[in-house]
Amino acid sequence: MKKYKLFLIIIFFSNSWAGLFAQEQVVIEELTFNEVIQLAHEQSPDAIMAKHQFRANYWQYRTYKAGFKPNLSLQTTFPEFSRAIKKYQKEDGTYTYVEDNINSSTLNLNLRQNVGFTGGQIFATSNLVRTDVFGDEGSTSFLSTPISIGYSQPVLFYNEYKCKKRLSRLNMKKQKRNTSLIWKMFL
Repeated sequence: MKKYKLFLIIIFFSNSWAGLFAQEQVVIEELTFNEVIQLAHEQSPDAIMAKHQFRANYWQYRTYKAGFKPNLSLQTTFPEFSRAIKKYQKEDGTYTYVEDNINSSTLNLNLRQNVGFTGGQIFATSNLVRTDVFGDEGSTSFLSTPISIGYSQPVLFYNEYKCKKRLSRLNMKKQKRNTSLIWKMFL
């Protein structure tokens, strides 16, 4: 209702201001009863709220369903430089301090798939680490795990996915029921 009042006030002032400079005729649009009902059906606060609730629940359900698709991730640590002075014990029992300059980079590739029936995850991982030691006796070394395959299961076998499945179905049914009730109000 406030929108219509504001709209009418804006139209009134814009038309009266324009009327000072040009003689224009105001066009009044007449609506039938069915057109007014249709406008109320589409633009009422309850209808707008129902549309937004329905969209929110729809995307919540889509997010839930996306949780069962495979997840591929790539993680990297770009050059991570470390400089430290370490205490080193010689053979004769005395200590000396040695400068330690290391640069390392890592690359991890992970593939994960949630298993709804058990609540666990199947995964495959591959990683590569490069370590550069700087100084008088500089060296470069690599460490690689070509593939590591496994299955992880939460302790005590709590199945998070089973619970989410039940809740998402109930939310969608509830939202469809609420939306249909709001639409019936206007008919």
